[in-house]
Amino acid sequence: MQRRGLASAATAAAEASRPRSVVVVGSGVSGLSAAWFVRRQARRHGADVRIQLVSDTPRPGGWVRTDRASGSADHLLEAGPRTLRPVGVVGASTLELVHDLGLAGSVVTASKTSPAAQNRYVLCGGRLNKLPTSLMGMLTSNEPALRGLVRAALMEPFRPRSAQPDETIADFVNRRLGARICDNLVSAVIHGIYAGDVHQLSARSTINFLWEMERKHGSIAGGIAAAAFSALSSSSASAAPDPVAADLMSQIAADPACKQFVDGIQKNASIYSFTNGMQVLTDTLIDRLRADNVEVIQTASVGIRQQSAEPTSHLEVALANGRILLADHVVSAVPASTLSRLLPASRITPLLAHNPAATVAVVNLVYRGDLLPLQGFGYLVPRSERHSTDIIGCIFDSCTLPNQASPAGYTRLTVMMGGPTATFCERFGDPASVDPDVLQQKAVGAVAAHLGIAPTALATSRVSVLRDCIPHYAVGHADRVASVEAFIEQTMPGRLSLVGSSYRGVGVNDCVHTARAAAFHLFGKNAHVLA
Repeated sequence: MQRRGLASAATAAAEASRPRSVVVVGSGVSGLSAAWFVRRQARRHGADVRIQLVSDTPRPGGWVRTDRASGSADHLLEAGPRTLRPVGVVGASTLELVHDLGLAGSVVTASKTSPAAQNRYVLCGGRLNKLPTSLMGMLTSNEPALRGLVRAALMEPFRPRSAQPDETIADFVNRRLGARICDNLVSAVIHGIYAGDVHQLSARSTINFLWEMERKHGSIAGGIAAAAFSALSSSSASAAPDPVAADLMSQIAADPACKQFVDGIQKNASIYSFTNGMQVLTDTLIDRLRADNVEVIQTASVGIRQQSAEPTSHLEVALANGRILLADHVVSAVPASTLSRLLPASRITPLLAHNPAATVAVVNLVYRGDLLPLQGFGYLVPRSERHSTDIIGCIFDSCTLPNQASPAGYTRLTVMMGGPTATFCERFGDPASVDPDVLQQKAVGAVAAHLGIAPTALATSRVSVLRDCIPHYAVGHADRVASVEAFIEQTMPGRLSLVGSSYRGVGVNDCVHTARAAAFHLFGKNAHVLA
């Protein structure tokens, strides 16, 4: 009897702590996903929650944008993210969302044996170097970009470890593998993910798996050996389970169709997108949210503050149109620099505003004919080659996902230029006023130089300048995020969640999974879930 009374009291306490009104500020993929997962968690817990989504743009979706070229042929052009990787928990997180939205039938993939999966290139020595896909390929490669890699790998276990709490990617890689590997290889990969500078980005927050190997095992080689041994040993202790990951996997397992979809994509695909492009994901999210009575308010937020000095007081979200939204909980899905201006000034204001960002010019080029001299995903430009070209990479769209809804008989490419916003300004001028024709000419010239595709074959193009689109996690980022979260928990406990690319990963998968985690924790891991 007493146990039943305690259980009832715990259930009542959990129900009392659940939010009845949630405001999501920001309508990129993070904000849309957060609103979706909050709605779904509310239903799982039998809670009646009012959800409002504040969008400062008439087209929700953030940097995810699929365009169609005008003219005689309807070409699919991605201005932002174009493919997703299905691997790991974060990959499964997005796949479960895709299935839940009813988009499984719209997915197109590149198999793990396709040219897009097998062939990736780096510009080095003035030509494209193919990266190996196996250990034997690495040992036997004569490509300039890989020169010295085998020797560096053999010496790596004997390199000194660092006691620093964080350092730049360049400092880490130079110390463990040497400057040549950093400049010719690692910097190219970082250009592809962050459009960033290895001399500015935090090793701990961007290549954390390598960073942790050194911290725990003394070297990268030691970490690889420990992981291999752990995989082979049935008696090895497993890490404490992540409750969000465990909940995700239980949801997938409970739905046979979802499990079949997720397992199939993770087993067979290297990357995937949608027949009509990435914007299908964000468009479907916003349509479903509106159909599910989520109020979408299209105006800017100008402030977030507590009603009173009490830490448990409700939050007010002030809007540019003069309206004030009252919320039990606010999910911030805007960049950290924007949040720093919305919250009252405090000691975390400079922490939120600390990181710079990248500005990237995306130039979509469509050429008449099948003109690629080689098949693959595309190529990246390392730091060592930036003197010879203005681009940081090129994706072979027509080879990567040939089954997308775009006319056959054309070569579609996406050329990327830019880097840290200050670097963009130095190379190309003010992002707000740069001449698109100049950017297109540079992209066409690079394609001619690197791939031998004549400018006269160009059928259509599109230039997009994405200002401050990728946060740059500067050294000390992880500690700053921890300080911000501790301050929020102390001053407004349970009232504000932070999601988005400013904190724990810049990819779409990262954004979706952190949104899922925010919704999960919002209702409490011990809350009673209705059957």
